[in-house]
Amino acid sequence: MAMAKNIAAYLQIKLSEDIKISELIAKIGTNRNKPNDAFKTRYGLIGFAWLH
Repeated sequence: MAMAKNIAAYLQIKLSEDIKISELIAKIGTNRNKPNDAFKTRYGLIGFAWLH
């Protein structure tokens, strides 16, 4: 759950920028599935759906 909270904070800071999933997962050092799973558990949506 901490992963989702940290990613959410990062995404909110970067809203005005072109956010690429590849850059995000490289920054947090994981694969594509873990952030999506963490977001789905905490917020009920994957990260980019949560942004919209």
